[in-house]
Amino acid sequence: MHRSVADRDLPSLARRVRELMAANERLQGELAQLGTSKQAWECERALLMALINQVPDYLFVKDRDGRYLIANTAVSVDLGHSDPDDLIGKSDFDLHSFDVANHFWTDDKQVMSSGQPKLDIEEFMVEPSGVKKFLSTSKVPLRTASNEITGVIGVARDVTQRRLAEEKVRFLAFHDMLTGLPNRALFEDRLDHALAGVRRGNSRVALLYLDLDRFKHVNDTLGHPAGDELIRQVAGRLAALTRETDTVARLGGDEFGVIQDGVSTGRDTERLGERILEEISRPFDLFGDPACVGASIGIAIAWGKAAANSEIVRKADIALYQAKSRGRGRYHVFTDDVTEALLNGRSDLASSIRVLNS
Repeated sequence: MHRSVADRDLPSLARRVRELMAANERLQGELAQLGTSKQAWECERALLMALINQVPDYLFVKDRDGRYLIANTAVSVDLGHSDPDDLIGKSDFDLHSFDVANHFWTDDKQVMSSGQPKLDIEEFMVEPSGVKKFLSTSKVPLRTASNEITGVIGVARDVTQRRLAEEKVRFLAFHDMLTGLPNRALFEDRLDHALAGVRRGNSRVALLYLDLDRFKHVNDTLGHPAGDELIRQVAGRLAALTRETDTVARLGGDEFGVIQDGVSTGRDTERLGERILEEISRPFDLFGDPACVGASIGIAIAWGKAAANSEIVRKADIALYQAKSRGRGRYHVFTDDVTEALLNGRSDLASSIRVLNS
């Protein structure tokens, strides 16, 4: 008897079913293995994130387009995100102002194009709250096993407090602690620069030396805190009267100096002296106690190639003495007749000038 075609195909069908069953078993095994690998990868990533999230510094990895692949909690929190995964796929242009983001991106591109790290980069960022934070950042290329550069790995440390402390030290080195005005060192440096311009024939410079009248009386009757407050208020009034291009400095005690750069005529400086005298003569409120003081001002003007720091300072000192000797509460402009008086044996004036310059 002849078998039907279906009967003849049964062995091959059975073999095919067995093959499919074996393939299915292999597939299930591979899937199980993949599941195990995925679980292992997720476990490793969780451990990695747990580790880097404990680091207070910024840690991050970016791809070649500047998109974040990894970022720790320190980065995300300071950018206003509670979950570091919120940053994944974003670039600095999504998280910062254009100028800040462009600065970061420029560094990233340099690291990737050169293959060389950039270490201890001084930079800053601005938090969503508006707080400016200074960073010391290092970046290295992210490489594959075949040495292909695929991005950037970075770490950044918050150095805001150190930076502010350094700026404060620099500020105090050249500014008066009581008033915040430039001190004598910065005053002399700016005077040197101004006079260099005079010697090049670019401008004239006027120097005003100012001494308060009756300052000792305020200290003796109202106390040193009131005297300090008076000095602060005088500094504020002087700053309000002068231009941004001028320099107002506290030179010590109740003595102030003003550098007036770019003077057209001596009359401009005299008008400034008149305004200062008028302003200082107005009463001061010192913690509820009214106080009236005055001021004496010596003025010297420098022009031409002979202008020198020591010369204009000496002339302003002489003019200040002249203002005081004529009754205080006034200004005096240095003129050559004062020098003539010295040369003609005015020993009383010469003696006083030596005291002023000592």
